[in-house]
Amino acid sequence: AHKVVHGLPMDELLGATIDADEHGASFCPNERKVSNWCDQIKGVLQRKHLPSGAGKKLAGKLSWSAQIVFCRLGRAMLRPLYNIKRGEVWSPMIESSLKWFLEVLSLQVLQVRPWIWPESRPTQIFCDAAGSPARLAAIVLTEDGRTLYTDIAPPQSLLDYFVDRRDNQICSLELCAIALGLSTFENFCRGRRVHVWSDNCGSERAVSRGSARAWDHNEVVHAIWAKAAMLKCHMRVDRVPTQVNIADLPSRMSYGLLGAIQATYVPPVLDEHFWNEEAWNTIWLKNALAGA
Repeated sequence: AHKVVHGLPMDELLGATIDADEHGASFCPNERKVSNWCDQIKGVLQRKHLPSGAGKKLAGKLSWSAQIVFCRLGRAMLRPLYNIKRGEVWSPMIESSLKWFLEVLSLQVLQVRPWIWPESRPTQIFCDAAGSPARLAAIVLTEDGRTLYTDIAPPQSLLDYFVDRRDNQICSLELCAIALGLSTFENFCRGRRVHVWSDNCGSERAVSRGSARAWDHNEVVHAIWAKAAMLKCHMRVDRVPTQVNIADLPSRMSYGLLGAIQATYVPPVLDEHFWNEEAWNTIWLKNALAGA
């Protein structure tokens, strides 16, 4: 009976504070729960000790906010808490994750769901990457029918960050191609529905679920969702077959078809937080979300 309440805001409905107005409904974690989570995180950071069982319990509490309040933003930071190795009680990844949640929870971020979604067509972004030579490309199809494209050879500092692999870093580059699309075409994404297409199963699934197994990939996925939060866009990620992925052309430096359909070239922009280790490990989005 104590869960049956009326009036707004509802402060104790399954641990959430729920409010609404003529525009939509908002959801955020209950202040009491947030305070308890923060106290628990501070204690763990002070002791620098978090065994596997305690890590999973803490991750379970924080996953509510990551999946409901923050969409996919934060799920990447849960992985080190769920995947604590046997005998391990502390690592730089665990510390980074806990500091991230402690900082973000203090921002009182909330999710707003409008009663009516915008009737405008979603922005479509096609992304692709080539492994040898390394190249990133993205194409956006705008609501008014324009086709814009961009491509870039990734900076060496970005390539040097990733762990050595035998696949020409193709999954790493495909993730960065999505980052390139959001960065270059952010004006077409801000406050809109955005549909991202990738022909790489690994990158598509990692971004869709909000986390990746490899820590370097995990950080890129985290940065992608942080970028989406900064743009206040509703992002969906799906796979497109390679044969019909138009971004496959500029990633191979083939521009004939793009010229025939009068596509417009846009200089590439790749935000530094996608390839700056310090920006991945700190709360760089704090100021950007302050007015969100």
